[in-house]
Amino acid sequence: SDVCSSDLKRFQTGEHLYDKGQYEDALTEFRAAKQSSGRPEFDYNIGMCLAKLNRHSEAADALEHVRLVELGPGRGTMMLDMLRAARVNG
Repeated sequence: SDVCSSDLKRFQTGEHLYDKGQYEDALTEFRAAKQSSGRPEFDYNIGMCLAKLNRHSEAADALEHVRLVELGPGRGTMMLDMLRAARVNG
């Protein structure tokens, strides 16, 4: 499925909430974006929120499908770039 501007907005909102420690609200945004777009790339963000909420079994399930790892600073920037590319190329 294509990624639309509302999915990008939800991703950015989710990142902002995550950075503020509002993991439940961030989780809601990431899950909504995934449901709307059907894109599995959101599983990483969903898994990280679940881990922060000490819901480790659910986090492991979400992260099981993650194949992409970004090392170093800039958490989430690779995801945002991928979503933008998907929108442009979709």
